[in-house]
Amino acid sequence: MAVKLAQPLKQLLKASFLGGNKNHPLAGWHILTMLYHDGGSRDPLTLNYLLDRYNQDYLDANERPLHDEVLKKIMYVLSDQARLVDVAPRKIRLQMLNGGVHLQQSAVYRITSSGIEYLTMMQKVVDTESTVTANITRAIGNQTALTIRHQRTQR
Repeated sequence: MAVKLAQPLKQLLKASFLGGNKNHPLAGWHILTMLYHDGGSRDPLTLNYLLDRYNQDYLDANERPLHDEVLKKIMYVLSDQARLVDVAPRKIRLQMLNGGVHLQQSAVYRITSSGIEYLTMMQKVVDTESTVTANITRAIGNQTALTIRHQRTQR
């Protein structure tokens, strides 16, 4: 009998290609990072904010600018499938060209506790990998030293 996966785990596994876009493979990760670091900022974390910030700060050298349709799909994966991001409609203030303020309803994004755990867990995986590699290298070095000592005592 096959093991049944819990629905949240299944959704997270489906979204493991975080963002699911082959042209922007790290977009999901960068969006989570932006939401984590900018969560306490004054500016509301809207789709336009995330799009502008990604295109200004997170594009690789050979990567084309991200478009809003692509970002909407990435945000769908992060919010609806993986549940790493929360989205809620809010009234936000927009600065107009004449200096006035306009209120507009817009979707505002924030990282969930699961999203924060995902970010920290992935860093721990990387740290664990380097620790294991260092321990293996040290163990091989110790084994080599013991072998050389053993060979010298046998002469």
